[in-house]
Amino acid sequence: MFFKKGISKIFWENGAVLLKGEKNVIRAVFNMDNQTVKATLEAVSDFPVDHKTDRLSANQKQHLWRDNKANAIWVEWLEEKENTPYYLCDKKPCEDTKYFISNFSYPVKNADFMPGRRDIIMAAVQNSVFILEVDGRGGRMSFPIYKGKDPTFAVFQDEKKAYVLDDGVLSAVNFE
Repeated sequence: MFFKKGISKIFWENGAVLLKGEKNVIRAVFNMDNQTVKATLEAVSDFPVDHKTDRLSANQKQHLWRDNKANAIWVEWLEEKENTPYYLCDKKPCEDTKYFISNFSYPVKNADFMPGRRDIIMAAVQNSVFILEVDGRGGRMSFPIYKGKDPTFAVFQDEKKAYVLDDGVLSAVNFE
């Protein structure tokens, strides 16, 4: 399967990577145990074109979301306040459960937790994919892991890599 005019967007939805072309979407479901991929072709009209702006951490205890009006990323702790991890709230008792992570001058195209980490967030902004430290004590570190033209990415939380789509080229960034 391929797209004549290339891939325009990449989405992550319910354990599948969705590759959007002009008229169709390829839904690729990966079986990491068998190292196989099952792909199906769907019409764009049957597909919700806007991907979700919310993510849950692998342990389901943190909710990450993008505020598209402010170009901002937030994280919310979903468990009891007294169990909030130090990287979100180091002064106990914690007063809030919602924590501002960062905002940008340009729209945030995608944001998700870095695979295997709950204290680092990945974000695709303008021509780069960044990783951002959630821990704001002493300032918040961030740096690009990919620079290109107009990248976005998808991650599998059980793999130590991100798949970056940029200018019709899909590549992997390995974190091991």
